[in-house]
Amino acid sequence: VRDVRTAFMRGEDGRAFTTKRDGDSEDLAQLPDGRIAVSFEQRQIVRIYDFNRDGPFGAATRGPSLAGVERLHRNAGLEAMPSTADGSLLIGAEGGEEPTTPLWLAPLDAREPVVARFQYPLAAGYSLTGLDRLPNGDFVAIERFYAPVIGARARITMFPAASLATEGTLANVVELAHLAPPLLVDNFEGIATRLMSDGATRIYILSDNNFRSRQRTLLYAFDVSSTPR
Repeated sequence: VRDVRTAFMRGEDGRAFTTKRDGDSEDLAQLPDGRIAVSFEQRQIVRIYDFNRDGPFGAATRGPSLAGVERLHRNAGLEAMPSTADGSLLIGAEGGEEPTTPLWLAPLDAREPVVARFQYPLAAGYSLTGLDRLPNGDFVAIERFYAPVIGARARITMFPAASLATEGTLANVVELAHLAPPLLVDNFEGIATRLMSDGATRIYILSDNNFRSRQRTLLYAFDVSSTPR
């Protein structure tokens, strides 16, 4: 990695965050106009940054408000967030204790708190930790599982954009991959996609080691092709 600048993220007042609660960022999505939206759990809000205009030191602006976030667990909140084809944000809570977790489809110009109209179906014991939009407009998700003795597991799933046409629990959620030992598995929380030159879709997943010696930061890449090879 070369030619990189780093800076502390900032709040709406232009000041760097001083506590974990204020700056607990989880996911980010690039908007059609180049701005970056970032989801924050604990505070359960979305902030938007305009790096093209302000550079890395600019103040955030508040993104769309979400109804019902006060009921989310402080450390299992707004974990997953891609942008949609029309520039809205699809925002998912981590969940984990119920069989589904809420999804909000939030226009950037929403004037009232957006109600969660969808539910993402979780596998038993798993939680939603990342979402991204595929090159064809559909969506992929990463789910995380951890339990003492059993250890870590992860799932990669996909669902069509057409699933967002009907309120309720998302239909047609398909498992693309299940990661378990003897594969190296850790705390996977990030997922991103891109279209490759050969027509395959590459899916990246990333784990967070939480600054713990027993955990690892792993970056995996998978290529998904619509035709057999």
